[in-house]
Amino acid sequence: MSFLELSPGMHFICYADDTLVIGSVDTIAEVESKINKALDAVTRRIELAGFNVAVEKTEATWFTNHRLLGVEINVEKTLKYLKKIT
Repeated sequence: MSFLELSPGMHFICYADDTLVIGSVDTIAEVESKINKALDAVTRRIELAGFNVAVEKTEATWFTNHRLLGVEINVEKTLKYLKKIT
């Protein structure tokens, strides 16, 4: 058993007081379900360790190669995280 088990395609990265949850899903229908389950699991683990999650500082980003409402969505090759471009 690992430190924290998440559904296939879900990952997390922790650095100091920042946490990143990354998810890869096959369908749009899976996005909310799988990501929310991963966020709940990571939040519980953080709280079990005695820390608080600052919900007011929480952000979400969605990368896709699909169209949304008929408009092509740009898929960026980089992500700004911890003030660094990755």
